[in-house]
Amino acid sequence: MRGGTRGGTTVLAAGLALLTALVRVAPASAQIPLTCGVPVSSTLPPGGADVYSIDAPPGASVLIQSSAVSSTLGPLRMRLTGPNGFSIDTATGIIQFTARAGDFALQVSQLNGNTGGTYTVALNGVSGGAGNCGLPLSCGATPDGTGFTVPGEVDAFQLNLSGDEDVQLKVNYLDIPGAPYVRLFAPDGTPVGPGRCAGTIEIEPDTAGIYTALVSACGVPEQRAYRIEFYDESCAVGPTITHFGLTNAMGVPLPRIGVDAAGRPIYHQMFGQGMSVVVEARSGANGRRVGGSTVPYTVGGVEQDPDLQVILSRALGDGNPAICDITPDNLGGVPATVPLAFTDTQPVIDHIDDMGCRFDDGQGNPLGRRDTTEACTRTDQAFGYSFIDRASTIQYCATIASAWAFPTGDTTVVARVKDVLGAFGESREIVVRIGDLASPTITPTVTPTPTKKPTNTPPSVLPSDTATRTPTRTRTPTRTQASPTATPTGPTPTATVTPSGSTATATATATAPVSSCPGDCDGSGMVSISELTRLVNIAVGLGDLSECPAGDANGDGLIAIADLLQAVNSSLDGCPASLRR
Repeated sequence: MRGGTRGGTTVLAAGLALLTALVRVAPASAQIPLTCGVPVSSTLPPGGADVYSIDAPPGASVLIQSSAVSSTLGPLRMRLTGPNGFSIDTATGIIQFTARAGDFALQVSQLNGNTGGTYTVALNGVSGGAGNCGLPLSCGATPDGTGFTVPGEVDAFQLNLSGDEDVQLKVNYLDIPGAPYVRLFAPDGTPVGPGRCAGTIEIEPDTAGIYTALVSACGVPEQRAYRIEFYDESCAVGPTITHFGLTNAMGVPLPRIGVDAAGRPIYHQMFGQGMSVVVEARSGANGRRVGGSTVPYTVGGVEQDPDLQVILSRALGDGNPAICDITPDNLGGVPATVPLAFTDTQPVIDHIDDMGCRFDDGQGNPLGRRDTTEACTRTDQAFGYSFIDRASTIQYCATIASAWAFPTGDTTVVARVKDVLGAFGESREIVVRIGDLASPTITPTVTPTPTKKPTNTPPSVLPSDTATRTPTRTRTPTRTQASPTATPTGPTPTATVTPSGSTATATATATAPVSSCPGDCDGSGMVSISELTRLVNIAVGLGDLSECPAGDANGDGLIAIADLLQAVNSSLDGCPASLRR
């Protein structure tokens, strides 16, 4: 997106506009770059107008939507002008056009009266190619952290459809009945049916390509969390994981702090204990009931695998391979699974069983919780305790104790859930970050040694779906607890844990030093507008700090407004001469 002036003024205008987008407050009567996927909230003064600059890729189909947040505003007038006399003037709240070469200007004002008030404007690409900034949706998986952070926000999602399979799109609010307003667009930007406030939308795509779903509030603009997912015939038919994250020691769900380069949500805590890992699920495409057991059980004399399965990229606690070592005097950790994949090998099976023992129903049984009032999470919904996603039908909770604490740095956690017929849904991954945000991320190089199941087979655990029967479990592994040896000191610590039956070595790599030219992502000796845009995306959770470590001017592991101001100063004043190429 480009401003309408040149030189240092262009950089200043762009930098200030990007900061404005971050804090969601746009100054009146300023020319502001309207960035794809970044809603801007502004307050019009009485009789005033805001002007935005737009630079859309040629051929892309673009949709702009404005929403009055203040009840005093009434309808908004949007006037879009471009090269060769191009003009659209409307009070419908929506403008859609196919971009062409040149710059465009959007003026937003009050249609009637001069009371002024707050509104939100958002731009999204709805074409199947350039200019589409929507978040890709994976078949059968729901992304974390979706929600309207600004009243009037419009979110975009990409669906890659084959064109020969019927598709089902599902949306719902997490905390109240109902669903957001959804509009679907074909790859050429044409609407696919009317928009609707419906929990389930059936789609019969005519052509293959990238379809776009735009999601906004149904009715009055508001801030509210929601969930969105889609299914086609290629999806796994098993349960959908509706929530996967952490809570603090009080059971309050932790917000994600961003995503990593692979798009995995990152959750942060200073210490690796005194929190819980929470997984919620509901029936998938086949509609079958979600299984409840977190450890193996038997049905009709046949042993069944756990219904919830969780593996980790790094060991918890001492990484002891003993299964279900969760009671005094037999406390131990959980080994890492390397490579991080669900395979039908004995070590992976053991790791799944060992982690499954940490999940319980609040009564000490290795089961999920089916009654929302028995949830381990405190929410803003009725009675304080409830499932995080009100559409979930089961919640699994694992309290993380000191004996199986997460290590400092980043640990990837993968979960999947199966139904009572044994069908798995899509797996989900999160990153658990422990310690100082600026601390090194530890990359494990673990070589596990296959181990055998305990020779004293534990009593079978019956699934929670079997009426009037309460599962119990007592595992007394024959393997003994290991005595770990750790050397955690130094800027590049190396910790070696040697439990019985496995060998693990974790090596930490220190993060890159803070740049002496804040905002110079590529080390070119200057800070461009595209680099400022990248920093804003990181700050609002649309990117990862690894994309531009130089933007973290104070080294605190975050891109804050102070960091963005320093980057703007670097754009205006330039980097030190010694850094310029």
